[in-house]
Amino acid sequence: MVLSADWILAAFSEPWIALLLVVIISQIYHLGVTNVSTAVVTLLPVFIGLSTQVGLDPVVISVAAGLTTLYGYILVVETMPNVVAHGTGLIKQRDFYIPGIWATIATTIITLLVIYTWWNWLGFWP
Repeated sequence: MVLSADWILAAFSEPWIALLLVVIISQIYHLGVTNVSTAVVTLLPVFIGLSTQVGLDPVVISVAAGLTTLYGYILVVETMPNVVAHGTGLIKQRDFYIPGIWATIATTIITLLVIYTWWNWLGFWP
């Protein structure tokens, strides 16, 4: 299966799949681009363009992506609390992997639940 522009537009044309993809892509992207500001600045133009092109509210997509990039549990350099804990010398990078993966899965599920329920009740999302 080839990832093409048509595939991406088709996926983003369905709001529920679009939000799932935004959250997952933001989580994965934040592993490579550890600075939150840089991750947001480089991801949001892409997500805004895609959401505008398929008729989704770019504000909702942007908030979901921005919120998701704040989560950083797997690598030491993803968030400042990780760096502080690692700086004590009592915690090694390998100590972050398993709990970080579980925390990433949990925050992804919780974020999607909040988006699909609470944001919907507030009228923020269809």
